[in-house]
Amino acid sequence: MAAYRVVLTPAAERQLAKMPHQAREMVAAVLVALGTNPRPTGCIKLSGTEDLWRIRVRRYRVIYQILDAELIVTIVKVGDRKDVYRRHAAARQARAGSSGQESGPGGNALGWPIT
Repeated sequence: MAAYRVVLTPAAERQLAKMPHQAREMVAAVLVALGTNPRPTGCIKLSGTEDLWRIRVRRYRVIYQILDAELIVTIVKVGDRKDVYRRHAAARQARAGSSGQESGPGGNALGWPIT
């Protein structure tokens, strides 16, 4: 298998720099390994997206994109499992809202107030 080039987005670089040293070292080892195998055992394709994948590193998650034609793995987001999916979930909810379903604070998909 050909080697992939691993590229971090500026946001992913900042997120990685903010992590504790030990966690950063573990995640860095996984990032290096993604260069040789971008779809290792345990990686999951994220639902609701065309091209995003996730891999777990203890309590941290790495969200990445694979471009097979160019042999590039782009690291999109790195963070604690409680925070890393927030934007992904918001984008999915926005897409659902644009399809005619109304939801938001104080309501549900039917527009009824939540009591």
